[in-house]
Amino acid sequence: MRTRFLHAVILATSMLLSACATKPMKPLATVPKVEVPRYMGKWHEVARLPMFFQRGCVQSTAEYELKPDGTVSVTNRAIKNGKPKQVRGIATVVDSRTNAVLEVRFNEWFSVFIPRAKKGNYFIVWLASDYSAAAVGTPDRKCLWILARKPSLAPASYRQIVEHCRELGFPVENLIVEPTQTH
Repeated sequence: MRTRFLHAVILATSMLLSACATKPMKPLATVPKVEVPRYMGKWHEVARLPMFFQRGCVQSTAEYELKPDGTVSVTNRAIKNGKPKQVRGIATVVDSRTNAVLEVRFNEWFSVFIPRAKKGNYFIVWLASDYSAAAVGTPDRKCLWILARKPSLAPASYRQIVEHCRELGFPVENLIVEPTQTH
């Protein structure tokens, strides 16, 4: 009786542990090459995955400016709970072969508690050939932004980007879409 109980406990424990084990993710593929000067300028957020630091944000934009030292000044703006908000940061290219992986650090109080990613936290995973739209995500697939030079994208372009991000493993069914974007 005791042996059966022990076997049942071992079996249940091993099943629980195997259920909790996560399948390792494939490395996040980026675009082959980014011309950094062409990427600079203003981008509108068309859609994003839910993130605590953007809760309540609408009309979000990001502006990138190349600095003489090779870093990129980042200014994110949004309307949060009816009030304009802004946060500034610095981005550094981590993968100089493609320029598609950057490390971005913001000047927010909570940034001191977020460890620096050794391989970057800003992966450009989709980019239109004319630099009119982009998708940016994190390797853990928890953050994703679909960006455009204008406040919305043509529905076919939007669907193409979403499908590409789905194939990369992002939970695109959870995207928060800006009201200006029509599917």
